[in-house]
This record gives sequence, C-alpha cells and structure tokens, in this order.
Amino acid sequence: MKISLQDIVIDKDTQSRDVISEQVINEYAEAMQGGAKFPAIVVFYDGLNYYLVDGFHRYFAYLKLDNTEVEVIVHNGTKREAEIFSWGVNDKHGQPRSNATKRLIVLKALDDPEFAELSDRKIAEIVKLSHAYISGVRREISKKPIELPKVATKNTSKEAPPAQPHVPQDIPHIDPIEIEIKELADLNQQLHEENLKYKDKEMIIEGDSAKIEETLEELRKKNKILEMELESIKNNRNQLMSENAELKKTVNYWKKKYEKTLK
Repeated sequence: MKISLQDIVIDKDTQSRDVISEQVINEYAEAMQGGAKFPAIVVFYDGLNYYLVDGFHRYFAYLKLDNTEVEVIVHNGTKREAEIFSWGVNDKHGQPRSNATKRLIVLKALDDPEFAELSDRKIAEIVKLSHAYISGVRREISKKPIELPKVATKNTSKEAPPAQPHVPQDIPHIDPIEIEIKELADLNQQLHEENLKYKDKEMIIEGDSAKIEETLEELRKKNKILEMELESIKNNRNQLMSENAELKKTVNYWKKKYEKTLK
C-alpha cells in the first residue's frame, strides 16, 4: 500500500543507526531517478501514527525527489514494539550496519530493564547479532577493570609497607556531544527563522511565488535531515553517558574497597 510521506513519524526513537549518511541518501536518490526499484519501507501503525522502522535512507531520498507518497509494509504495533523491531533491521539488506551502530543497539537493549534480564542468545535473536558479541558488550559494561597505579610512600623502617592503591576521585563528565547538539539546535532554529522570512516575502513579492516555494521546500528538506542528525547525536550522547555512569560505579567500588583497608 502507499501512504503520504507527511504521515510517517521519523523522530520517536525508531531509528537505530548511529548516523544517517547524506552520501547514501544522494546515491539512492540518483538511482531512483535512473529507474531503480527499491524495497518498500517498513512502518508500525498503532492506530494513530505510522512509525518508520526500516528505510530511513530511502525515506530521505524520496523526500529529496519531492515524492509525496511511498510504498510501505505496515505492521500493527505500538511505538515500543516499533523501537524493538528497529534494533534488528538492516542485518542482511540495505546499507550495512556500522560497528558503532551495532554497539549502540546492544547498549540500548542492555539498558532496557525488560531486556537486560534476558539471555545473551535471546537478545542476539532480536537484534540480529551473535550471542558472543552481546556477551562481550555485557562484560565490558559490567566489569570494567581499572589498573590502579602504585603510590610512592616515605618509609623509615627497614620493611616497606604494602603500597596502597590510588583511588581516583569522581570524574567530571565533560560531554563534547552536548556542544554539537547545541550547534545543530541553533542551526535548526536559524533555518526555522529563515522559513518565516521567506513566508513574509511571499506576501509582498509579486510574480516570483514559485521560486519562493522552491526555496521553502529545500529548507524543509534540510530541516528534516538536521533533525535526524540531531537525534543521532543524542543517541551518541546517551551512549557516552551510559559509559560514564559505569565508570563512576567502578570508581566507587574501588573507593569503598580502599576505605575498608584503612579501618
């Protein structure tokens, strides 16, 4: 069946790639113009919204070509079911998943209270990755060893006391992704303001309304792509925050262990 591109929801955590490639979008658009046939994109319908789960590069290629309708495969399900389904897409078709994408998907699953309790093999079936890969990521985030350096101590006795581990203080998290998010948000706001300016001009300029509409449409497309990039950066930020939280847990563990040795 076909539905309007405007009816498809793309910004509700159902996109699991670490980044949307503008180069791939352009390649798809060029191939489509040349007559290439692409598979239908996949959406979940909850009775109100169509959530895109598979085919984001195709979606933006259609948008770039000013297509108003697109062929879709529809699954009935909730937004959460759509998000879980998106973890396993592109394992055998489309643009291959990058290592960063695979890791991001597994981190999402292990951070979910429902899925964190599942076996590695069960999670592997859902995200379409090997259970060994799931196990590796789980071990990495649950048991991050810290190599504690020795502390030099002054000693007046003949026998040196055992060296005490250096306990690092809580590490402040400086998130560079936040800077990129702010820059993209500012750029998005600028584009929005430009849209408003062009709308004002459209009312006073005679005989050039087609040109203004063309410019507005181009700005709308750029807005869509910026929103996807912003969502991707937020996902990266969440991953960094998760890793930082695990590091803090490990630091606190060694801090408590050190404090016990002083009693």
